[in-house]
Amino acid sequence: MDAFYERRTAKRIKYKATVMIEIRDAGIFHYATMNNLSGDGVYCGSDFALKLGTAITIRLDNQPFGSAPKIYLGKVLRCEELRGISDSHFYGLGIRIIEAICD
Repeated sequence: MDAFYERRTAKRIKYKATVMIEIRDAGIFHYATMNNLSGDGVYCGSDFALKLGTAITIRLDNQPFGSAPKIYLGKVLRCEELRGISDSHFYGLGIRIIEAICD
């Protein structure tokens, strides 16, 4: 099994939702599809690549739990090309959640 997956500390929950990802230093926004989440991370399919370590903000309009925050600060830990694997996205992004922002 991939070493990335073995480092997970929290159980993943499958949950599909459209999210907006902002590259914080650049103020650039993109849409992506969240595929799963946990207490400390998110995996998204996207049409754009991000460098490892990029600081991002994730905004959810449709969060999985009513009491869950809609905004999270995160950092890109993984960016993999999905050529031939996914019909809908070009890249897979593994994102570490740093902080939840309560609105």
